[in-house]
Amino acid sequence: MVTVVRPEWVVIPGERGPIARSGLAVAFEDRSIIAVGERIPNGDVTIDAPGAVLLPGLINGHTHLGTSPLGRGVIEDVSYEGLPFYMAVSPITGLPYEPEFREELRVLMAADVAANIRSGTTCVVNQNAVDADWLLSLLTESGIRAYSGPILPSSPKARGTLGPDGRIVREAEAEETLRRELADAVALHERWDQGVQGRIHVLVGPASAETCPDDLLLEMARLNAAWGVPLTLHLAQSEHDVAQAQAMFGTSSTAHLADLGLLGPNLIAAHGSLLSDDDVRLLAEAGATIAHCATRKAREAVFSPFISYIERGLRVIIANDAFNTDLIQEIRSAAMFGKLALGSSARPSAADALAAATSEAAAALGAPDLGRIEVGARADLTLVDLSSPFAWPVFDPIASLVYYATGADVRSVWVDGAPLVHDGRLLTLDWPAIAAKARAAGDRLWAVAVERGRLRRR
Repeated sequence: MVTVVRPEWVVIPGERGPIARSGLAVAFEDRSIIAVGERIPNGDVTIDAPGAVLLPGLINGHTHLGTSPLGRGVIEDVSYEGLPFYMAVSPITGLPYEPEFREELRVLMAADVAANIRSGTTCVVNQNAVDADWLLSLLTESGIRAYSGPILPSSPKARGTLGPDGRIVREAEAEETLRRELADAVALHERWDQGVQGRIHVLVGPASAETCPDDLLLEMARLNAAWGVPLTLHLAQSEHDVAQAQAMFGTSSTAHLADLGLLGPNLIAAHGSLLSDDDVRLLAEAGATIAHCATRKAREAVFSPFISYIERGLRVIIANDAFNTDLIQEIRSAAMFGKLALGSSARPSAADALAAATSEAAAALGAPDLGRIEVGARADLTLVDLSSPFAWPVFDPIASLVYYATGADVRSVWVDGAPLVHDGRLLTLDWPAIAAKARAAGDRLWAVAVERGRLRRR
């Protein structure tokens, strides 16, 4: 069956990044785009979309599905008192990972997946700690494209807690636990990975260089390379992490990864907020990628560098990490906070930021058939209505999309040519049912957190 979309504008590759053109239509059949041009006949299904822009499906380069809903209204406007963000919020956001709250966790993961799709995301790169089988089943059912797998160590005790001297303290059996978790991840891959032609790719992601022994880091990198998926981990995201690396390795995490031979085009490192100039050079020379989480870092009053990294040859892609599932807003945050960090109103441009969520993200995944609208590319597409009072009139469609649209303006979403959203309505997941259950789950978990002294009402 051939589907033809006739929007007002289509975002296509240009010489220096994405450009928007009017008067074009896009046709796709099965998984692929079969035509882009002015004189395309109607298909079996034809969608006329005046006032809308068709863009490559958005790629969320780093997330933890299930974390977002519980943290909203809880993690903002607080002091982290020198703790890394993830350790400060884990008493609350980690609550649903306890076995007694497994059903609540599943509801929150479903809500996160639904919100990503509804706001125009067609592909996620995800690390999760527990219930990976259930999540992979949900991702398959939802129709989204996913590179997903366990974060290792998954066990909080194996990952470690802060000791009185500021060092990470792990249980005595931490390494044995991690080796068992790695074996489980290999079995998970055998059960769920669908290969190049499929949408679901299983990966195994170390939490960071500081949390995994070197031999297991090397083994994870070997496995991911063999599976054709990126090695993704957290890197230099807080002063605490930088200090830990110095104490453990006598150098930065980036330099340590370089010594291990783990810097390369297959590496997607989340955050990279506190990279030194030498770190940036090492990553850029190796062809590695930083997954930039602008809103998440802004909560810590940190401007993660964006265009300054790109201008030094380091690829940067857009990610939400968690809490904000509207990737269009994340693209805007990257552009706006990038201007503030750089002190330039001209850089980064809207096109720079959009490329980081489309073609650059696809390149980081080693997937040249994603992130672009051209013949032969996968039919992963997002249609955004720019006719609202907040975005109209439109002089520059890419600028209007990045600076004035939101995920609420997403009209349709396709992955591999299959519709996931139509006229703003989710087709593959029952959002009203998920929303009702997610609210109940949040109410219960927040009440438990207050009762256990993990959360104070404001």
